[in-house]
Amino acid sequence: MTNQQFPAKRSVQEVEVLQSTPKCPHLDLAELSVDDSDAGFSTMQEKILEKGAALGADAVVFGPARKESKHEATHGPTMRPHLGPPVMAGQSGRRAAPHDVTVKSLTGLAIRYLTSTGPKC
Repeated sequence: MTNQQFPAKRSVQEVEVLQSTPKCPHLDLAELSVDDSDAGFSTMQEKILEKGAALGADAVVFGPARKESKHEATHGPTMRPHLGPPVMAGQSGRRAAPHDVTVKSLTGLAIRYLTSTGPKC
């Protein structure tokens, strides 16, 4: 969102967590996001804060966490007990194995305050 670069924060502890965009003057650095089916939301939040700290963000404004179920099909070997071992990838007899996958996503806007000595918003 900007081509300006800032020194990275030493720790994610230096990055504030905000629920809404502050009223004080600030610069939007980057829209950050994490999509993961296995990680918890606190782990995803930590990943975004780490990205924000690397960009030199003073704070991250988090959006709502989202969960989405997707119906997918994975192709794998077809079991053929009456014909011998399963058919492997690249051979005939492959079938799609339908399953549901839950994907969690979280977004955050990394910001930098324009006043270096003023109070955090």
